[in-house]
This record gives sequence, structure tokens and C-alpha cells, in this order.
Amino acid sequence: SATFVDGVLNWTSTYSTWTIESAYADPYCGGYGIDIGEPDYYGGYDEGYEVIAAPATGFVAAETLPCSPYSYGYYEEYDVPIGEDDSDDGDWGEEEPPGGEGSATTPPEEDPDMIPIDPTTDTGGSDDDDWDDDDWDDDDWEERDGFSSDLVDVWTVNLVAGESILLTVDNLDDATAFDAYFMITDTDTCVVLEADDSMICSAGDTDWERCPGAEYIADADGIHNVIVAGYSCDAEEASYQIAVDAGTDPELTLIADDVEPYSMVPVVHTATGTANVTE
Repeated sequence: SATFVDGVLNWTSTYSTWTIESAYADPYCGGYGIDIGEPDYYGGYDEGYEVIAAPATGFVAAETLPCSPYSYGYYEEYDVPIGEDDSDDGDWGEEEPPGGEGSATTPPEEDPDMIPIDPTTDTGGSDDDDWDDDDWDDDDWEERDGFSSDLVDVWTVNLVAGESILLTVDNLDDATAFDAYFMITDTDTCVVLEADDSMICSAGDTDWERCPGAEYIADADGIHNVIVAGYSCDAEEASYQIAVDAGTDPELTLIADDVEPYSMVPVVHTATGTANVTE
């Protein structure tokens, strides 16, 4: 908009851009993979990751997350139990354990009759042009259906600085189990901890550490957010129990139920100007 009065031109111009905001977590502070005791998604597994022996039982609440159906491709050829794969590293036997001559950890003695190969010589190796789609057997391909959760629940806990807590999310029902994870923020909503795949669940798939749990010590007194989300679900609804072991009541409270983890927010930029117009 603009006005021109008595030789003075005033104008205002606006334009909008978009930014992504995380639900109850500041994406511009904190960090992922900090003291998490589970997979660091930017660098593989942390070598010293923590396994939680049992779920917390002190302060407990129950909630659900909705899950949506989806389909994915699966190759039966690669579903081979450990020990039955013909392409293993061989039988070490009792007389030559790993680390013996010729193993991956000890190079074999140099063969004096071996002829060095010119690296510029084509030895018949394969590249992308040699890839044969016929190597994939269509009979091994299977379309499978599953469920996945795209929403999150947000809880708050009132923590005491220096006090250690144990926070876990557990499956209690075989029919509504899912692969959960959670994040904890500090009092400034910066992400300070993530937990995933660190505890055997009480129900559902119990062959591996499918449920998340972590110990945490707050740096400051006050309200911390706990954002609970999930990957694959076993049904259209995922149910879970969130629990905290703490020396004082953390006042575990659900403040946002089934909300989008991210949202697009408009940002309006404004510029104003004035000019004196003379002959």
C-alpha cells in the first residue's frame, strides 16, 4: 500500500515465507544423539549404548496413538535365519578360531607366485552396466501391509536439577503394540535426549529391545517436554504405558494428544519507506 500527501510518498510492502516448526521442541537448539543410550541416527549406533533392564513403575500413565495403513515391498529371498545363510564367513572350526592365519584379522602370507595386476587393466569386474534385473526373481517379491503412526503425544514432567530419573515407554497389549521412541527437552524446549530400541517390551515383539527407555539427569528445575512417537504399529491403534521412576513426583501430564510433529508456519516480512517528492 502507498499514500502520497503534500509531496510525501509513504509505502508499506509485505511478503510471506514459510518455516517448519516442531511440536513443543525448538529445532534450532539442542541436538540429536546426545547421551541417548540408543541409535544415533546421524552416525550409527553409539558403541556404549545403554540397555534398560526393566520398565519404570513409579509414576505411570497410559495413552494411545492412531496408526495409518501403508504397503511396502519385501523380498522373501533375504529372510534367512542366522546360521542358515549359505553366504556366511565359513566354519572356523575348533583348531582355527577367528584371528588365525588367513582370517579377516590376520592377513595371509604373501604368495611368491602371485602376479601383480595392472590397475588399469579391465579384469572383467561388474559395474552398473552389467546389472541384470533378471537376477531378482519376481516370485520372491511380496507386497505387505502394515501400519505406521504419523502423530505424536506430548507429555510434561516437572524435574529437579541433579536428580536421576528413569523414563520408559512400554507395550502392554500384544494386539496394539508398536515400535515407539521418545525425546526429552530441557526447560528451554531444546532436545537433550532421545530413546529408542533400548528395552524388551512387556508385550508384542519381545525378541529384541523394541521399546524405548533412558536415564536422565536434569540440569535445571522445571518443566521438561517428553514427545512420544512411533514407527511401525501392529494395528490401527497403538497403546502404551509411559512411566517415570523419580525421587519426587514428576507430575506426569499429557498436554497434547495426537498432534502433528511438524507444521508449516507463515512468516510475514514487512518493509516501509518514505520519500519526499520535489519538482
